[in-house]
Amino acid sequence: MAREVEEPKLIGEEEHHPAYGKIACFRSNGSTVLYGSDFVHEHSVTIEISRSVLTRSSNHDHPYSAGRVLTLRMSEAQWAAFVGSMGQGDGTQCTLEWVGGKHIPGIPAPKDRKAQFDFELRERLQKAVEAIEEAKRAINNSSMTKKLKDELLSSMHQAKMNIESNAGYVADCFNEHMEKTVTQAKTEIHGHMQNVLQRAGLSALQNVSMPLLIEEPQEGEKYE
Repeated sequence: MAREVEEPKLIGEEEHHPAYGKIACFRSNGSTVLYGSDFVHEHSVTIEISRSVLTRSSNHDHPYSAGRVLTLRMSEAQWAAFVGSMGQGDGTQCTLEWVGGKHIPGIPAPKDRKAQFDFELRERLQKAVEAIEEAKRAINNSSMTKKLKDELLSSMHQAKMNIESNAGYVADCFNEHMEKTVTQAKTEIHGHMQNVLQRAGLSALQNVSMPLLIEEPQEGEKYE
């Protein structure tokens, strides 16, 4: 379906159109919890989208913000992934803060992921133990025919496989998550250090009284 086209409206010296907008991106400081990250961040990236109106004076266009529409935050790692993954996947996680005139509730502190995986591992192991105990009770209450014996051995074998495969699966998930977490932490630290180094460099330049100049040689002199 073709998109409807609408002419801009001139109200006084301002040109209005529902499609006019502005987007801003800036660094933010202060402890914050972000969706998709297991850390409390001291540094993050804020993106703000607002409506816009256009005025023209002195032969120049002057776009102004005219009401915030959306504010969101991303970690420095999420920002890097967002910028570097154009056309890939279904998007990057971000944290909504302000949408359509309403503040969005904040996210609680990150959970202890190690405790979560430990609970899941113990839960799976408990189910396996219960299956083995059930098999033992069945053996004690049976006349131990060959058919029943085969069934019980199969049940205990399944319980054993449940312990070995599921416990290993949860452990592998834990290791995968830890590896991802460490990688994110490295990226966050690298991004923060880059920011610190950039600010330090600018600060150092401000302390230089004047740039170095190459003096022109006087008449009859040569460069050495």
